[in-house]
Amino acid sequence: EDHPYDCERARQIAADAVAYVMKEGDDTFWMDLFLMGCGDEQALALVRDRLRKASTDETVGSNWGAGYKLISLCEYYLLTGDDEVLAAIRGHVRGLEKNQMSCGGWSHGAPGGYGVMNNPGQTCFIGLVLAGECGVKVDPDVLARAVKFTGRFIGSYGAYGDHAPGVSRYSTGGGMFENGQVCTRAI
Repeated sequence: EDHPYDCERARQIAADAVAYVMKEGDDTFWMDLFLMGCGDEQALALVRDRLRKASTDETVGSNWGAGYKLISLCEYYLLTGDDEVLAAIRGHVRGLEKNQMSCGGWSHGAPGGYGVMNNPGQTCFIGLVLAGECGVKVDPDVLARAVKFTGRFIGSYGAYGDHAPGVSRYSTGGGMFENGQVCTRAI
């Protein structure tokens, strides 16, 4: 067998990884998603306890953390149906709605100071879509702006700035993008 995933050794490695993350993990964006996906009841109980304590405040601060936290909250709700996280989902939705830039994307935090960024923007957008799947009302104008903005880059790359697809601040070479394409050489 070339790939012995269903063997005692593979199960032990997976169990050790889950135990390590449960004991040593911090509040990183991936921790709750990882633990929800592992199928371990103790891990899910830890996630439950953590997410039930999530802020319900409508001022989310950093879009980096808030987008991922909203995804985790929504995935947990969709997995368990636990109504105790709905207030936190609503708070994160309202905060991300307030933090959306006029072009339809998101930056580090509240609008102003820094332009649209692909990573927090995409996680905020995904989180809002998932919140709708949880039955939480999301402002249709916020979603429409996000769809229009993100749709411009289908088949291209996520926006790092408010510009036309194929135009990049990195297009002069030596950066992440060259002539609107993802640079495949090491940087």
